[in-house]
Amino acid sequence: MIRTELLCPETGERNAGGRVLLAADIAGVAPVFLHTGWLTRGTWLWSRFRALTGTTCLYEPLTEDLVTLTPAAIEACDPESWSSGHPPLHRPYFTEFRPLLKTVARGVRHYDPAFAISGFFAEPDVAMPELRDYIALLLRTAHAEGGQPVLKFCRSLGRIGWMQRNFPQAIHIAVTRNPLAQFVSAQRQFRRHDNPYFLAMPLLLLATHRDVPDVAAAVRHLEVALPSLPSGVSVRAGLAACAVHLRCSEPAAWYRGFLAFWIVAAANIPDTIDLIIDSDLLTNAADYRRRCEIDLATLTGCSIDLGDALGGSGRDVCMLATSGLGRAEVWQAHHAAEAFLAERAGDAWADSPLLARVGAMLSYATLLETSPLHVAGLDPMARWDAVCAEAAALAADAQRAVSAEQRLAAVYASDFWTVTAPLRWVCERLPAVAARCRRLSLASD
Repeated sequence: MIRTELLCPETGERNAGGRVLLAADIAGVAPVFLHTGWLTRGTWLWSRFRALTGTTCLYEPLTEDLVTLTPAAIEACDPESWSSGHPPLHRPYFTEFRPLLKTVARGVRHYDPAFAISGFFAEPDVAMPELRDYIALLLRTAHAEGGQPVLKFCRSLGRIGWMQRNFPQAIHIAVTRNPLAQFVSAQRQFRRHDNPYFLAMPLLLLATHRDVPDVAAAVRHLEVALPSLPSGVSVRAGLAACAVHLRCSEPAAWYRGFLAFWIVAAANIPDTIDLIIDSDLLTNAADYRRRCEIDLATLTGCSIDLGDALGGSGRDVCMLATSGLGRAEVWQAHHAAEAFLAERAGDAWADSPLLARVGAMLSYATLLETSPLHVAGLDPMARWDAVCAEAAALAADAQRAVSAEQRLAAVYASDFWTVTAPLRWVCERLPAVAARCRRLSLASD
């Protein structure tokens, strides 16, 4: 899905493909913005960009952890420092922030902790000059380091439209995952490692944006009980309050809250985004991986090997057995999320490929994790590659048929076909004339 028309606010110029033509594009180093959710395999994808020469890859530019970042903290934070499940990295996560560290105090220059949650669901035309200037600083620093900037966000899904409007020269890519699998990963962190962050942060974002119409509608449809937070609460205090709220509720309530956040964030991804990568398909479908490699190379100029996608967390199957959720609870939550989408889309539902995709992901999660196939011990993804190959073969046959029809239509429309019409008329009637002559000859005998 590639944007077809986007003008530069300053110059009004655009290239042949429709994207804005700025200096970064001319130099062949257009920035790449990866808009990912937590636990969507976004870090793994970012690490694929980081393994390339000629890229400068900044990790989580909006995370509240940047407030206290120091050289020592950079060295101490890597996949082995917590139960991340991330692939091994050659350098700690935040190494590329070294040139941006303050010289006296701790933290990253021009970073404001409000960036982590404030304006998370901002409309494209909202003025947030501090955030815009901060991200522009990151891009300038990356270019100064001689690399193509690759920014991997976990706090941008709700404001991708704003990012596109303010950074039209960038390639914007969203990474999504079906909500139930993503939730179970977050719940695993909470239960096994006493890390409530990945359930608490979505709840905090809902609570601090409860007046946003989409958030209010999702909370209403999914009957989410939000914690009461004081105005202007800090990220740390808000997360602590949300963790207490989680410990006083049940998994079904956790999932409804998580799903409300997921559905609002997913519904706010603009149809104009350059590319959406479905991490479920990435790990299960070889054809899809190859197509993503082609799309990424076309958009970013980076040749990325996604062949080790299965080397991540693998397939999440039969998750309900450990999630504490009942099938009826999941079905009801998904039905409420679909009702939110239907109310939000109205008559535009059929015209939005993105909303159709979001609805399909909900259906996928319902089928994959709660269907009778799992009760019977069957894996519905076992023949995924074979099904994809069969579908591709059918599509190729259909394309060949279309091509043949187009060539035939071209022949019919040609001057040659028109000029030879009398000759064809004669040739078509010669057998009948010859047969009549033979009959007359026999009759005369």
